[in-house]
Amino acid sequence: MGLKVEMPELFKETLQHGINFFAGAGFSKLPDTQGNKLPDAKELCSEICTTFDLKHGYGNDLERISTIVNTKYKQRYQEFLREKFTVKSYNPLYDQINKININSFITTNIDNIIHCVMDNSNKYYLNSLTYYGATKRSKSALSYIPLHGDVKNIYSTLYFGKFDLATVDISNRDLFDIMIAKLMECPTLFIGYGFHDSGVERAIGRILESQNKKNIWIQCLPGNENIELYRDMNCYIIEGTTEDFLQWIRDELKSEEIITSSFDSPFLAQYKVPTINEVEAVPVNEYYINARTHWYNIIANQAFQTKKINEIHEASIANKNVIVVGIPFSGKTTDMMQLSLQLNSNMKLVVKDLTPEISKHIINELRGVDATILVDNCSEDMYAYYLLASCPNIKTIGFIDEHSFESTKHIISGLIYKKIDISELDLAEAQCIYEKIPQSLRTDNFAYKKNRLERFSMLEMMSNNVKNIMTESKIQTFLQRIKATTPDAFEVIKLTSYLFVNNSALSIDILCSYFNITNYDKISTLLSTVKMLLTEADIRLTQDEVDGEFYYLRSNLFSHYVNKLLMYRHSADYAETIKKFVFNVSPYKTYKYHVFKRTAYDAKLFYRLFNDEAHELYKRIYSYNPTAYTLQQWALYKVELKDYPGAFADIDKAITMDRYNFSIKNTRAIVLFEANKEIKTGLAITEMIEAMDILSECYRSDKRKVFHAQKYAEFALYFATVLSYYEFIDQAITWLKEISKDFKSYKTKELLNKLINIKR
Repeated sequence: MGLKVEMPELFKETLQHGINFFAGAGFSKLPDTQGNKLPDAKELCSEICTTFDLKHGYGNDLERISTIVNTKYKQRYQEFLREKFTVKSYNPLYDQINKININSFITTNIDNIIHCVMDNSNKYYLNSLTYYGATKRSKSALSYIPLHGDVKNIYSTLYFGKFDLATVDISNRDLFDIMIAKLMECPTLFIGYGFHDSGVERAIGRILESQNKKNIWIQCLPGNENIELYRDMNCYIIEGTTEDFLQWIRDELKSEEIITSSFDSPFLAQYKVPTINEVEAVPVNEYYINARTHWYNIIANQAFQTKKINEIHEASIANKNVIVVGIPFSGKTTDMMQLSLQLNSNMKLVVKDLTPEISKHIINELRGVDATILVDNCSEDMYAYYLLASCPNIKTIGFIDEHSFESTKHIISGLIYKKIDISELDLAEAQCIYEKIPQSLRTDNFAYKKNRLERFSMLEMMSNNVKNIMTESKIQTFLQRIKATTPDAFEVIKLTSYLFVNNSALSIDILCSYFNITNYDKISTLLSTVKMLLTEADIRLTQDEVDGEFYYLRSNLFSHYVNKLLMYRHSADYAETIKKFVFNVSPYKTYKYHVFKRTAYDAKLFYRLFNDEAHELYKRIYSYNPTAYTLQQWALYKVELKDYPGAFADIDKAITMDRYNFSIKNTRAIVLFEANKEIKTGLAITEMIEAMDILSECYRSDKRKVFHAQKYAEFALYFATVLSYYEFIDQAITWLKEISKDFKSYKTKELLNKLINIKR
């Protein structure tokens, strides 16, 4: 019969210029090449009743059955749905959607067919709003909005029950508000969607009734009783099946010009090493005084090149993968840029902000061409780094903080790589760096570390040898002045610092939500004021080069000092800002939320700032991030308050959610130990010994051994010094020595010295 499209030429033009793709259950019905397809409602109802031993009197009412099962067996049912709706292959016709210029992919489906399609795409990579948060504008980034959950996001609730579907727009209002904004931006195609979900229908009804809506096409099966209704609402009709539609795209829509060489890829072009003509000129004092690492300073040879560059280069020739580890402010970014200029590779890329989807897209775009990829801060998503490092035609050089490396290296345990540490500067190199500093900027006399145990990194080098370098006292004076004269600007600086130190960024959307302002002119005026004030302190708040909606502080050192001062000198002000952020700003508006949330809600931070008043914050955070990690931090916060029953309840719930997570088991050991150490009865000591047994299991079973060994050593010291119980000393010393082979840490060294002194 073929497809019947109303306004076909306009539809074709719209598909090529930009359209929202709204997919319902009918979109995911095509079988793969082996004939496998997702279950329909009747098949699913029967299997649910059999699996969960329900009476078959419920018929084929999937929503009703789901409500019952989800109430009784929520975790089991969620696992069942993930298994049933996760596919490994798909119908090749789905690849035709790559011909469409898709603004956003919105769906009520929970399956992963679109994930599989985009994994093989040379045009798009998927960016899930519910997992990654806000994303920068990019022709390659396909914004993905799963309204009823996503099987690929293990923290995502899958909505199937009648009551859940009826109220999902209320319980997840932030996501639905973003969906509505997307639908108002450009034309929309509804495909395979029956408009049966009352929660979604309410939201879409606002679009259909709007006088300012963009063109809407609705795909219907021939004879659909609602066709005239949709026409009366000024929508255009597409009559036919999903298969008809995809075949029509194949036959009617021209393919974009095919890029056959990775050297011509616009997507890869953004990662190529720039020339000096492609970057702005930046004064040398930006590098030395404000600790801002910019391509211009490196290309113009204004920074000394340490011998580590040749060592890393040598390692990259001999090894497919190299990981460079250093403490914060040890010069990793400088080394990465200098190395990228020195490498002899026809295709060399410098990337950051990786996700698995971006890694797969890079691999697709390379088309098998040999490449060397330098990855900045690769611990943000170690699996994304692993995907690149595992690809046969790619050499990688990853750069990472030492603490982050220890907590994420288990993800790449099957990978062969060479590890290089760059934290320390020896005396000879420090003197060479001093000579490289312009005479007008350097101190009169060279200074090195005062004792041999002191760690001397690039931060200490600059702090001791550069005149007028940014200092904590200067920043404190600046903050006090801004707080007294321009309170709103002070608030923006606090907010920006909180976002920046937790690996996110300030955005217009965040400011609008935070201040509850919809007037962009007011936000623009406020930003101009903040920029002017920061410029007076020789600091720049600059727009992102890719997406002007985002803003960054261009000095890591400034952010470091501001965050430290806010925590210790302006804690009440900082607490007010964080509380306002948690309650006013949606995670879906937070850039790199999957990275941000790892540190932004830290228990020690919240205890320092809020004392016993952070429960409402954790409750709010858990409402939109109901993960084991949130419960873990909440439990640790309760330990600080000595609310041990509450801590046990939270950590036990976290363990049921993520039973193989040894970090969470470590936390249970902490709760058990802290709850009993002041009691000192026989039963309490037995409980503390059980905590040591848990830590032993964690150390022996987990690949992340550092934190387990350190915590075991801390508790062993308590047993020895307070209870005169020395049984754990030898084991603690052995484990600290083991981790010291790969991880040089002052905390480990300090614990080891204390334990050895006790043993003597």
